[in-house]
Amino acid sequence: MKQPTLTAVEKVIFLKSVDIFKHATIEELGGVAALTDEVHFRPGDTIYREGEPVDAIYFVLKGRVAVEGNGKAVREVGEKQAFGTVAALDRNPAVHTVKAIDPVHALKLNAQDFDDILSLDFELVQAVSCESDPYFFSSVKKISSTGSKKIGKTPWRKSCVDPDWAQREGKMKKNIFLLIAAIVIMGFAFMLALKSDHTWAQTQLRQSVERKFEEYRTAIKDSYQVDIKNFKDKIPGGMADGKAITNYDLKELLEGIKWEREHTNDSLLALEMAMDHLERIPDYYTHLLIMEQGCAEEKFRGM
Repeated sequence: MKQPTLTAVEKVIFLKSVDIFKHATIEELGGVAALTDEVHFRPGDTIYREGEPVDAIYFVLKGRVAVEGNGKAVREVGEKQAFGTVAALDRNPAVHTVKAIDPVHALKLNAQDFDDILSLDFELVQAVSCESDPYFFSSVKKISSTGSKKIGKTPWRKSCVDPDWAQREGKMKKNIFLLIAAIVIMGFAFMLALKSDHTWAQTQLRQSVERKFEEYRTAIKDSYQVDIKNFKDKIPGGMADGKAITNYDLKELLEGIKWEREHTNDSLLALEMAMDHLERIPDYYTHLLIMEQGCAEEKFRGM
């Protein structure tokens, strides 16, 4: 059995990217994340079969699964998507068989745990219902209405309904078409300009890269008294191995070095650790600061 690889913060950040949790707050997702477990499946593994009870919802971190009915593929579920939602919440037997296509890494949330959260947290119910399909929405509503918090005549999904949706969609499609046309025209113009003076463009690009590197080099040297000119990876197998330091936001790197220096006195090693985190989540340390501030506020209110 593989050891967990995600921190609580990383779980919250991931769940925020899943459609059904898009409108949920960080605090609400913290409770959900605490109840999830990491699971792994090999290609060809059957996660559950048609006709079997489903007792959990799965959120795909990495890989794809095939949803099959009557022996035929119905659809695929990929990264940042969920499956098993309706069957798990309704406690009905699965109407499909789900198998792993690739090596799959997912978060597993026990359906009873999710029931318990929804029955007590109406704000989370509202957030989830805004992004749910009609079947899942019906299941969520049924669970929440049996909880300790009475729903009464609350206008369900009122904030999610847009009576002008069709008209707005038409305008949006027209605007997207015009935008794409403009981008294509600009692309052709750029290609002509690039061909006319390829050497100049290459020189400008190289100089831009060099200026950016010097900006990073100066900022890190001023803050931590180390020179990144000859930076090399020290920890083999890191997610950012071989990547350029300038691939990452400078503010995030500086903040990351500060956080990672709590674990090492070597600033270059702290830089490498920060790059590994930022390769997975580009604004990792911004989220850490938000979580830290949230905890501080909670402590302050509790005094």
